[in-house]
Amino acid sequence: MAAYSVTIRLRSRQTMEGETLTTDQTLRGRLAAGEEGWSLSYREGEDSGLGNTVTTLTAGPDKVVLERKGEVSCRMVFRPGRRYLTDYITPYGSFPLELLTRELEHRLEGERGGLLLRYGLCLGGGDMGENELCLEFEREEF
Repeated sequence: MAAYSVTIRLRSRQTMEGETLTTDQTLRGRLAAGEEGWSLSYREGEDSGLGNTVTTLTAGPDKVVLERKGEVSCRMVFRPGRRYLTDYITPYGSFPLELLTRELEHRLEGERGGLLLRYGLCLGGGDMGENELCLEFEREEF
C-alpha cells in the first residue's frame, strides 16, 4: 500500500431551516492507497469547531467510513440510500446520531483524488438538516 502526504481542500456545507453555512479549509493529511480503495487522515482545522480531533476517511468499493478521534469521537458509515445509527461523543456528553446517505462519490487517480458526500443528519433527536462534504486532495510537492 502506497502512502504519502497530501494537500486537502475541504468544503463542508450545512443547510438547516433555509439557512446555509459553508466552511472552506486547506489542510495537510496522509493518504494510503491500495487496490480496494484509500484512506485519508487529517487533523481538523481550527475553523471546524472539533478541537484537537483527527479525522480518517476510508473509501471502499461501496461505502465510505468517517472516523473521528480526539476531543470529538464518532464513527459514521456512508452507503447510498442507507441509514446509520451511532453515538457522537463530545466533552459535553454522548449524543445519538443518525444519518441517511443521499449521494456518495469518490475517486483516486494516480496521486490525486476526491470525495463527495451528501447526507441528512439528525443529532440527539433534533433535525440538523442536509449536509455536504466535498474534498479534493493531491500529493504534496517538495
